[in-house]
Amino acid sequence: MKSKLVKVLVILLANIAVFGAAYLVLEYFAQHRMPPTRAQFLTKEEARFYRHYASMTTHLREFQFLLHLSPDVKASTTDYMFTRIGSEGKTVLIQGDSWAEQFITSPGAYATLDNFALAHHVNFVVGGTASYAPSPMAVQYRLLRKDFNVDPSVVVAIIDQTDIGDELCRYRSQLSKDEHGELVVRPYESTDLMPYSIRNYFDLIDILDGEGGALLRLIKYK
Repeated sequence: MKSKLVKVLVILLANIAVFGAAYLVLEYFAQHRMPPTRAQFLTKEEARFYRHYASMTTHLREFQFLLHLSPDVKASTTDYMFTRIGSEGKTVLIQGDSWAEQFITSPGAYATLDNFALAHHVNFVVGGTASYAPSPMAVQYRLLRKDFNVDPSVVVAIIDQTDIGDELCRYRSQLSKDEHGELVVRPYESTDLMPYSIRNYFDLIDILDGEGGALLRLIKYK
């Protein structure tokens, strides 16, 4: 009886040692895998910026947007919301959806605005964001003035019939007021794959930046 108990304990300890060693090996490889996995997403600074302003405008520019900027643009975190062209003279704000956004993704369009800004002493602020409609544009305008000291002399708003459709069908249910009674457009909270929903993306970031070992976080991520 005693010898059987000893054998059971030996087998149990051996299994614990094997599983422990396997876990340590897998954790070692997971720690090396974690940085490239996390690098696929916004940095922590970018994520804080994006979450804060998307909570009031439903979404900002796409997560890989900085990779699509014209090569002449010196990219920064604020480019997820707006981009400056020129640095002096009166400020002209350009708002709209992807039609306005292309002024800074198309090298030709960017060069045209850049040359105009230099020749006529104009500071362009391009806030164009894919799928924006009048309500997100109105919130964006307020945030640019309040948080980024953008005080435009001229506002160019590019609006077509598809933006009115977005306003009525996509954003009407998301309209709300903040604690100061100001208009905001809330992001979709559903985890369904809705257009411009940011929920799933940030859920993955929260897993990768969460507590626990790298192996457990990568398993949850997968």
